[in-house]
Amino acid sequence: MYRPIKKQTQIFSFILIGAIAFVACAIAFSISSTPQTVSAKEVIPLSMPIQINPLIPVLLEEDADLEVTQQTSALTVTSGSDVVYTITIKNVGVEPAKEVALVHNPPDELQNMEQNFAPFIEFRGEWLYSGQFEPNQSVVITLTGKLVSDKSCPARNTISVSTTSPESNVPNNDTATINISADEPCAGDVYLPAVYKNPTPTPTNTPTPTETPTPTLTPTETPIATATSSFNYYEDFAGNNSDWAEGTDTSGYCKSSHRDNTYRIEVDKGLSDGRTTCWRWPPDKAYTTYGEIEAAFYQNDAGDDASYGIYMNGKGGGEYYLLRVRPNDKNCSSGGDWELWRNEDGESAVRVKREECRDTIRRGYGSSVKNILRLEHSRGGTIKVYINGTLMTSYQDDDQLEDGDGTGIYVRTDESDDSDTRLDYFGARFD
Repeated sequence: MYRPIKKQTQIFSFILIGAIAFVACAIAFSISSTPQTVSAKEVIPLSMPIQINPLIPVLLEEDADLEVTQQTSALTVTSGSDVVYTITIKNVGVEPAKEVALVHNPPDELQNMEQNFAPFIEFRGEWLYSGQFEPNQSVVITLTGKLVSDKSCPARNTISVSTTSPESNVPNNDTATINISADEPCAGDVYLPAVYKNPTPTPTNTPTPTETPTPTLTPTETPIATATSSFNYYEDFAGNNSDWAEGTDTSGYCKSSHRDNTYRIEVDKGLSDGRTTCWRWPPDKAYTTYGEIEAAFYQNDAGDDASYGIYMNGKGGGEYYLLRVRPNDKNCSSGGDWELWRNEDGESAVRVKREECRDTIRRGYGSSVKNILRLEHSRGGTIKVYINGTLMTSYQDDDQLEDGDGTGIYVRTDESDDSDTRLDYFGARFD
């Protein structure tokens, strides 16, 4: 039995040695032969990165993608009509969207509002979704109310959604517009050039140019770091005189004048349950596309939710960056609210930044509680907001507004009270 086993072992060894020799020959032949030509589609050199056209949105496989759309019960209604907004939020991406939040900016004309936003839960000004939005999941919510206005204005309802998950298709917001048919033309909550919305001048006041003095700050104020002398334009309304227009808008709701060495803006709330907005602006020598504008305000008399602010990059019928402050928000035990808005090409304004009840903002009425607002726009598209010398935000706008150079101020009443707002000074620095 020993001999057959030995013979089988020898045969196996010969086969193994032959196989090894064959593989070695094959490798040698492959190395010595000329490489085959392959197409560029088959080989991507490691030294050449794959380039993606930045102008074409690309949804990466690991991304969620929230989408929000709205439908309205009507396109045009008469004042006092009931309306319904139907809002659909959907994840059209391939991954779940986590920590989904919704921000609602209803139109000022919408009264008796009911937000049927379940399963979203309201928390600190936002509506939060419990759990995560799965791919292809959608939620339908509704908003109802009554549109009331004595002017034929569009009522714009804006819904914005966000997620902490990776997402390439942003921003996620949608605006639904319903036109209101009324007797009076729309006064428009937008920036308008002086040729369209210049107040009727008061014949008794002939403004004369004034020198650029140094502002007087009360002990309670915090001066802005940059010296006043560096303003390219500065007006402090000393002597109750300036080159800012006096008079009343054709609507009769907005009146501007000089008083107590300030520029006074008196706004009648107008509607029985509405708000009225007033815009005013300096002469065009204070206009700038890039740079800074700065202003000091106080409310002499106003409702709890009245606001004021400054804008720049104003153009035509509606384009601007607007910094708005609500110093006496009734929902705050201390401090006040501020917001940064962006409006482009007359579309609905979008609120890009907001904070509530910030102690940086001084509460109260009278000249001892001035708030100094500063809005900066750099050539690189960075928008900075300062309040009383404190940087509140630095917002990078990759599609910055560059066509308009209008600057000015904004005053708005709350729903129940008229307002008397004072502008202590206004300055502009050019870049």
